[in-house]
Amino acid sequence: MVVILAIFGALAVALSVSAVRAVAGRGWDREAVGRQLRSEELFFAERTGEFISRADIACLMSDSDRPARSYYRPGWYRLASLLGSARVPAEVGGLADRCFARWRRHNLRAWEQQGRLALERVLAGFAADKFVSASDLRAALAEPQGARWRELREPVLQLEFSFDSGDVGRAADRLLAGIDAERQRRNHQACEINLQSYEALFDEMEGRLLTEGQRLSAVVDEDAVLVVAGAGMGKTSVVTAKVRYLLRSGLAKPHEILVLAYNKSAASELNQRIAAICGGPAPEVRTFHSKGYQIAKQRFEVGPEVSVLARGDNLRNWVANRLNRLLDDPRTRQAALGFATTFGGKGLISRFDEPGDFPTLQGWIVRSRQEQSVSDWLHLNGYRAEYEKRYAEDLTISYNPDWTLAEGVYLEHFGIDRQKNTRPGVDAADYLRHMAWKEDVHKANGTIMLRTFSFQFQEQTWQQALSAQLAGLPRKAPDWDPRRGEAAETIGRYVREAAAVCARFLELAKNAGMDPLAIPIAPDADSSLRDRLSLFLPIFERLADEYQRELQETESIDYADMCNLAIKEIDQGDFNSRYKYILVDEFQDITRSRAEMLAALQRSSPGCRVFAVGDDWQSIYRFGGSDLPIMTDQFEQWFGTAATTKLDVSFRYTPSIARVASEFVNANPDQIPKNVEASQPEDPPGIVAVHYRPASRRSRRRSTRAARPSLSLERAMEVVAADIDSDIARRGRTSGATVLLLARQGKWAEYQQRLQPSRATVSFSTIHSAKGLEADYAVVIGLTSGRDAFPSDIADDPVLGAVRSSKQEMPFAEERRLFYVALTRAKRRAYLLVDEDDPSPFAVEVLRIGQASGDTQIMGR
Repeated sequence: MVVILAIFGALAVALSVSAVRAVAGRGWDREAVGRQLRSEELFFAERTGEFISRADIACLMSDSDRPARSYYRPGWYRLASLLGSARVPAEVGGLADRCFARWRRHNLRAWEQQGRLALERVLAGFAADKFVSASDLRAALAEPQGARWRELREPVLQLEFSFDSGDVGRAADRLLAGIDAERQRRNHQACEINLQSYEALFDEMEGRLLTEGQRLSAVVDEDAVLVVAGAGMGKTSVVTAKVRYLLRSGLAKPHEILVLAYNKSAASELNQRIAAICGGPAPEVRTFHSKGYQIAKQRFEVGPEVSVLARGDNLRNWVANRLNRLLDDPRTRQAALGFATTFGGKGLISRFDEPGDFPTLQGWIVRSRQEQSVSDWLHLNGYRAEYEKRYAEDLTISYNPDWTLAEGVYLEHFGIDRQKNTRPGVDAADYLRHMAWKEDVHKANGTIMLRTFSFQFQEQTWQQALSAQLAGLPRKAPDWDPRRGEAAETIGRYVREAAAVCARFLELAKNAGMDPLAIPIAPDADSSLRDRLSLFLPIFERLADEYQRELQETESIDYADMCNLAIKEIDQGDFNSRYKYILVDEFQDITRSRAEMLAALQRSSPGCRVFAVGDDWQSIYRFGGSDLPIMTDQFEQWFGTAATTKLDVSFRYTPSIARVASEFVNANPDQIPKNVEASQPEDPPGIVAVHYRPASRRSRRRSTRAARPSLSLERAMEVVAADIDSDIARRGRTSGATVLLLARQGKWAEYQQRLQPSRATVSFSTIHSAKGLEADYAVVIGLTSGRDAFPSDIADDPVLGAVRSSKQEMPFAEERRLFYVALTRAKRRAYLLVDEDDPSPFAVEVLRIGQASGDTQIMGR
């Protein structure tokens, strides 16, 4: 039986092969193929924009001429080619594959055409004056008017018409991108309509005509709107205009709008201004913390109190008290001492050392702050040392090394940075020659000179470097009570300063939404930071645990808890948000926990819009946890599809101040670029520098060489006062002008009494506190380099980087923004009091910027 079947199979194959050879030998019926190709053209053309089913394409093949129909059979072309027919054209032999591919392309084009029409119909369903946000479009596509689009995306339809899912996905992306471009074009027209419709409303806002940028910002209605402003550009006016537009247009009712500010005074001002324009029921205006507290207390039967530790310096004092308890306990004394002396070096992370007379734990008086730290560290770690003892190996020279550690072993501290620069007032070349001389002395006498450097303090690596150099030297742990005797005051200072670092670390951690009892160490942290954190975290986590238990026992919360607990309440669905719009002022100061609370409120109310106004050039609260990249880089990631508008007209200062201040702050490439226009008339110079020389240096210069005449600081302030009076008189005024004396540190407040223009009143403020203030004239004092300089070269302790969600930008980026804030407080003119010998590099840069244009002027030289 098997043999019979095999014989019949062989005969069938032989007959098939001979038949193929016979057909191939006669050649293809080219006329039949031509007719079929023309039939195909007509078939697909008649169905343009329509889907062709599998059944339709099967009919096309089966209704063909008999010769052409045979060419659609699977494998014909391959079999004929295999049998060696040279007269089989490839374009004819692949007729079936060609037709099938064309069918798929036709259906994909039809899908795109129908999809485009479906999307356009949805978009056309909105009124002409309706700003269609991305979420509006998504919602409409989920409604009945979007049924056809949803049907086109169904897998069943794709299977029926033989779509490739990847092709359909890419086509859908193209269509959505195209309809989004059409949505934005249409929204531009909607904005134009609304700007005309509400022109009268914007013309009468708080007695001032709004600028084009302010008006456009008010009518743009995307899911998230970021208004990028500048100093004096009416940021708060934009918020009030937005409220009025939402109410007047019917987009929202008062109870559907929430306005958030950063502090009580800002919230109070916003509340008053919004109430004035509403004339009736007004939206809710709160600080972030107030709103967070309102939400968070829902989880308590009795609303929690705000902890006393959250006020003023109470947290820092509480931490210091707990550190002192650890010092009192012999079991934890050594660890607490190490913690206090390691993290209690306020000012040690500056670029250069601070000269002076400083007491040490050994009872010495050393010559600098960093020498004090080295001396104390040697004592606490059990190393025997003598300070500035005569160099024993060569009594013929006058040389007293900083520390003698053992026979033939000495330690020197050098006050240079990595570029071998010295602090202001010290001749670098002479200092480096003296360093080289010490090296030569030790080489000549075969002694060992260990070294520490100021740059190691700035980088916080000096302890590791010193430990490595001291390996092998004998040491003995000191047996003494650090809370008694002459050392008590020094240890107390270390404790207070370490407590300040610890308290700030805790606040930053909670503001970043971190668990203070489980702070992670970043995988990319360098070894020095890892080592420092390994010293810091064990003590910190012990203190943080006590702090959290203190809050629980007193049934209280801190300010960070207000936001963090509110986030939990919202995400658990325990807060019923009714808001359609959330407006935020001063958005450049946003912290991560505030951003998370804002995003949670937005998520909890479908369709809720976020409207944020900020000026990244005035972001100066990084020390408190503000996270500028949330505004500059991540806004859309946080709050959804966003539109950005810009304000470009300042009502405060002159064009002269605008040009110099803008170029100065834009030296940081991470800032958002803006074209600032000033509405005030030209009146250069906008910035005047008055150089002075401190009295101590003036007398020293006179005793060493003939110096050119120079002003004392007091005399420089008299020059400024006289110039202010002259400028006021030139403007035809006799009184009523205002002067703002500004400084980076509050210690300059006493100089307010020395600035006495006869035609103006003077007030003092630190620059951080002056944001939002303005005066006819601003006078910036303390523009020197070195310690307490502007920019300050005292860096934060590196451990704080573990609880910051973003890294610092270019060097002194925040200090640069702070200086910009100072310059832009002035409406008429800004005066800079500059140390002539050790000028602030910021002052030097500003004067260089305005020199060619005449926007700056130098006096006192």
